[in-house]
Amino acid sequence: MTSPSSSYDVAVVGGGVIGLSIAWRLGKGGLSVALIDPDPGEGVSAIAAGMLGPTTTRSPYAEKELQRFNATSAAAYPAFVTELEKSSGMSVGYECSGAMLIAVETAMAGKSSAFPPPVGVERHSDGAGFVESVYKYQSSLGLPVEMMSGEQCRELEPCISPSAVKAILYEDEGRVDPGQLCIALVHACNAAKVDMLRQRVVRLVADGRGVRGIYLDNGVQLNAGTTVLAAGAWSHLLKGLPAGVVQPIRPLKGQVIRVRARMDAIERIPTRTIRAYVDGRHVYVVPQPGGQAVIGATLEDQGYDTSVTVEAVQRLLHDASLVVPSMEDAEIVALNAGLRPAVADNVPMIGPSLLEGLFLATGHGRNGVLLAPATAEVVHDFLVRGVVDESVTAFFPHRFTLRHGRTS
Repeated sequence: MTSPSSSYDVAVVGGGVIGLSIAWRLGKGGLSVALIDPDPGEGVSAIAAGMLGPTTTRSPYAEKELQRFNATSAAAYPAFVTELEKSSGMSVGYECSGAMLIAVETAMAGKSSAFPPPVGVERHSDGAGFVESVYKYQSSLGLPVEMMSGEQCRELEPCISPSAVKAILYEDEGRVDPGQLCIALVHACNAAKVDMLRQRVVRLVADGRGVRGIYLDNGVQLNAGTTVLAAGAWSHLLKGLPAGVVQPIRPLKGQVIRVRARMDAIERIPTRTIRAYVDGRHVYVVPQPGGQAVIGATLEDQGYDTSVTVEAVQRLLHDASLVVPSMEDAEIVALNAGLRPAVADNVPMIGPSLLEGLFLATGHGRNGVLLAPATAEVVHDFLVRGVVDESVTAFFPHRFTLRHGRTS
């Protein structure tokens, strides 16, 4: 039972996949850790699709460093999963069966789209041209990608529609079941003696020297040598933060559908992650254990709204069925919406803040699940070993003040 005088080496604010991974890594590293979240493991991380694609986001800032970080974290996943499953005693559905990016021509499917393309995109966009441009760009970065025809695509995945005309194969891409991953991380944190405090953080405890802990909504003051802020899209809203310490984070809504194939049609679920480009829109179908798949995802700038809308569900099912026709016969298991934490330059904020005692690990956008192992390792190395890889400094939060000519 936490008391008002409780003290920890580290307090982690936020119980998504990033916060849980950090708390677990620090806890098993010997630090006393408290993780504070009303519902650890039950937020947006748990409903993500679980794609582990180490491809660049084409950010104008820190692009090479971000690509390297993506690849580092993807490469760390096998060992991360092995240790996590051993510690938690449960599977997280990790597989490394590859992925495809597919261009679909709806005219070939004999269907007209009832849904408008995104703003600025013509209805009959050149999907094949888009895939070719992605291939050229990713090839220039040295990524292991392979261009395929529609026929070659269907040889690997017979359930893909004949309207697929071109595809990129990512042979070594993995995936994980995010819901199982989050549950396993909660169990692993408990095994590592991390105190899971199911409370809300009211504000920071700060003095003239920096952050000394947090106040909880049950009236408890929690003292900590370091506070790690990993609260996703809510990170910049924490009371007690001086202006400029945490760059504003934009919540980008993503709606997803979990479906399940009939037992006599499991072979009609793809074995690889399928990302597709349909009439200027993006859609993905990610296979999951038990004949299930996740269909997504929208990208909506709607503030903190997490409602599931009829229009989005119809559009996702429509587009997914143009790529994998068997999706029309699948059973809907769940409809969800979550908020991805997006920073202005699409690069996460990982590193010490301008306040002593406050470390940021937030703003991972749609790559929170992918970047969990590498982010946890960065936080551990900095707090425990006092070291940081030079390339990771590109993610330090103070990059925003430096760009505007301010150093304090």
